[in-house]
Amino acid sequence: MLKPLEELQGCKAKAKKSIDLDYSSLPPQLVIFKAIKSKHFILAAVCGMALLSNVLAVAFSGIFNQSSTEVRQPQAMTSKLDLKFVNINGSVGPESYLQFGSHESSGAYEGGDGEDQFLIAESNYTRGTPLPAWTDDLLFYQPFSWTNESGKSVNNSDIPHVEATTKAFGAKLDCEQLELGKDSHARIEVGSSIRASVNVTVPTKDGDVRCSSQSLELRPGPISAIPTCLTGPSAAELVSILEPRINATQREKDACMGTVVMGWLREPQGLCPLGRNLTITKSNSIFVRCRPRLQMGTATIRVDGAGRLVRTVQNVTVTGE
Repeated sequence: MLKPLEELQGCKAKAKKSIDLDYSSLPPQLVIFKAIKSKHFILAAVCGMALLSNVLAVAFSGIFNQSSTEVRQPQAMTSKLDLKFVNINGSVGPESYLQFGSHESSGAYEGGDGEDQFLIAESNYTRGTPLPAWTDDLLFYQPFSWTNESGKSVNNSDIPHVEATTKAFGAKLDCEQLELGKDSHARIEVGSSIRASVNVTVPTKDGDVRCSSQSLELRPGPISAIPTCLTGPSAAELVSILEPRINATQREKDACMGTVVMGWLREPQGLCPLGRNLTITKSNSIFVRCRPRLQMGTATIRVDGAGRLVRTVQNVTVTGE
């Protein structure tokens, strides 16, 4: 675009080398021969460079590929925590369901309603918030720290990722359906309210243990101070921890407190009048007994400086106890 104007600055400029030039009507890569014909060699060189830049960019893109490569370096690591079981003074949890939500401690139970882990898990799978350090959606991994060659602790932020094989442990929920009249007995009590309770047999390696659920109040209809009578088909869901019998041994207490019973009830004919002819049978109910099973093993994990997992766990070897 500027070359014709540059030619007009001189005297006796020919039209075919100035005002008649149509360089701007073509892309730079196609102006080379016209510039050489007009003896504008500098312009031809500039257009040739534009052509080469396009050719080389396309040609070299298939030769040079940019990618990231891991550079592994050995690192000394230590664990500040021991993975072992120790005796505690008392039971492992609340002695009664009445203690849930309170601040009274009992053995390893420090009070509270125990809902924090459920809120964290829900926030993770609904909003993608990160899980706590040294955990994934299945297991907890024994934390470790790293040191330099002199044995001093290294600032976590100085090392982007660290990979090591460590111990892992967690729990798996084992559930099985109960058979009414054999390993469970359920009943409904109708008075000023409708209450349900279940007696469950919990098998252990030292024999069966009899446990009972808390008395659960069933409130038909919308939640209100006064129960509502329902005329249509009704259903209820029950969840309860189990309590041992009076004067139970510690073995029996542990077996009952480590078991949860869940039940589903239905009544096709409604509940009017309140609780009429309401019984629990095999045809209108189902009960499930669930017990956690401890799992331990090893796994290879990769964590960042804060201890959060940055890659799917590898080489997981976990056995149930």
